[in-house]
Amino acid sequence: LPCAWVRGAILIRINSFLRGHSCVRWDLIERLAALLRARITPNVPLQGSISASGDLAPLAYVAFALAGHPSLTMTIYKPGPISEQDTAQGALRSAGIQPYSFAPKEVLALINGTAVSAAVAADALGSAHTLLLLAQVVTVVHTEAMLGFRAPFESFLHDVARPHTGQCQIAENLRNWLSDSSMLQDREQSAGIEYPGPVYAIRTAPQWLGPVLEDFVAAHETLTTELNSSTDNPLFDPTSKQLYHGGNFQAAAVTNAVEKIRDGLSTIGRLIFAQQSELLNPQRSNGLPTCLAPSLGPNKDGGLKGIDIANASYLSELNFLANRVNHFVQSAEMDNQSVNSLALISARFTVMAAEVLKKLMANAVYGVLQAIDLR
Repeated sequence: LPCAWVRGAILIRINSFLRGHSCVRWDLIERLAALLRARITPNVPLQGSISASGDLAPLAYVAFALAGHPSLTMTIYKPGPISEQDTAQGALRSAGIQPYSFAPKEVLALINGTAVSAAVAADALGSAHTLLLLAQVVTVVHTEAMLGFRAPFESFLHDVARPHTGQCQIAENLRNWLSDSSMLQDREQSAGIEYPGPVYAIRTAPQWLGPVLEDFVAAHETLTTELNSSTDNPLFDPTSKQLYHGGNFQAAAVTNAVEKIRDGLSTIGRLIFAQQSELLNPQRSNGLPTCLAPSLGPNKDGGLKGIDIANASYLSELNFLANRVNHFVQSAEMDNQSVNSLALISARFTVMAAEVLKKLMANAVYGVLQAIDLR
């Protein structure tokens, strides 16, 4: 796992322990914080967790690191492109941290939580928010490049006629960002150009992206709750002095959030791909040259043909990654963990989807700017 994810998981575990439900000593919290301050991070395998009894295997590496296990390696951050590697014993020694001796319940409290899944999910969510915002910016510039119209974004259509929260917010953003544009038409027919009006990739952008925004907001709320929860077992109620055995380690809430995010990323990708296809097609682009090739012409310059092919590849991969991971649950541990969330797997795939969409979005930014230059 990337060090950032592991460090995020350690921070989440600290935050959970501070709630006072996990029966751990203050020394354990301080020792975890020391790892973060010293920027030494256990090397944790990418795979191997089903996120049912928490992320047991990945968090076990954090426990081994604190104990200075001789077989565990750690990454020691150094400025520059290459960090150092050392055993847990050596890394702790170099940072002036004593190996930790766990008290009863503390190992279970440390490894029996959803922190790794939640950390990766939070990373994915941050990228998703940025990509949704960028998709709106690209849609604005695309509308200008297509010599489009303001009408599809007018307030009445959204705030009065169909007031879904996400749709209204997206429409307001597009309307505001296009308010001073000098490239738009006031009527659905530009002078001397036969044009039937904006196609769906412009006309229905608020209706298309609005549900994605609502899903991302819902995922944000879910993950905010998860990041500030007690997810190990058993849990102690300091008010009643009772110990409770339950299942807060089941990370299905995280899975549900990242499945929403990943589906939304695919949905964004389909809109951006459709917009790019319009720009490159002279029959749909309102006078732009084939593949946005410059004045040399398509026989001498392929323009963005290669980018178009790459976009198709990116969208196909995005659509595949949008499949729900929790449809592939397998019973584990001799049927004790007969249902398991697969949250870490799903979160990892969501980060992968975000990386693919970033490439598609980069091509889209290049494409709309090329189209604006040609105008």
